[in-house]
Amino acid sequence: MAGAVLGLVADVIGVPLGLVVFRILADAVSSGIGVGPGWMPAPGIGLVALVAAIAIVLSAALGAAAVRRIATRPAADLVRGE
Repeated sequence: MAGAVLGLVADVIGVPLGLVVFRILADAVSSGIGVGPGWMPAPGIGLVALVAAIAIVLSAALGAAAVRRIATRPAADLVRGE
């Protein structure tokens, strides 16, 4: 569950920030080659939503795998280093 929440927070922050950075860099490149700003279209909402959903599922799966590995170890092994 925590992995999914982390993925959701990353999407909520990363998607808008990524689109802003894309727009700034795309305008800089297109102005640099003489075409002018606003020439490159932003990625489609469907593709952005798909990548965001994959990020949430992947972070949840990796979080669950890490917790499962720790949960199956004996408690004596976990506290041995203390």
